[in-house]
Amino acid sequence: MTSIMNATATPAIFSGAWKRRSVSIGGERPVEPATVLWLQAGDDFIDIRNPRVDAPLSGPGAFGGRTTWNDPSLTWEHLLDSAAPGAADSVDVGNDIGTLIWQDGLIHEHGSFDLDGSKVEFVEVWERVSAPEDVVRPVHRFARGSGLVICIGAHRVGMVIDDRTGRWAAIYQQHGRRGWRTVIRLGPPDLSQRLAGELDATTE
Repeated sequence: MTSIMNATATPAIFSGAWKRRSVSIGGERPVEPATVLWLQAGDDFIDIRNPRVDAPLSGPGAFGGRTTWNDPSLTWEHLLDSAAPGAADSVDVGNDIGTLIWQDGLIHEHGSFDLDGSKVEFVEVWERVSAPEDVVRPVHRFARGSGLVICIGAHRVGMVIDDRTGRWAAIYQQHGRRGWRTVIRLGPPDLSQRLAGELDATTE
């Protein structure tokens, strides 16, 4: 297990926008049943998952928080998680740890999760979709409620959890010639609309 005592700041090489290329669960053939984006800005991260079919590690959902590095493992501390409604920024609702291996410019993340009391191993393969020169904007945290927005170049992801009701929403947008275009929108319309407003206000 990764020792918290030896953990350090997240290396700058991980900052950027990453799209999952495939996932292999329990040694099965790699597939990609979802659209999954991971944005890393220093020690802050956000992850959004929108499934095409029902599959493990594929959502629908989002989570965000802070990361620490203990070579060769990265720990994602979930300070916000759609799987834990009502969680505030100050509440740790869980960590996951992955061993990261670079191969041909891709990150191969090796980890495990519990399924019905059994440990299941997985490998997620991540491809960088941002350019090295892309601007990493300051991370935005909501003044009220629990929310997070990260914008890197032409990619921005935000999520919000309503502290009173536990409802959540998440959005992934890409920037093109006609401005920002929504690629993924999860959650109830009223909350996702509020989140869209936060995205526009914090990254324009």
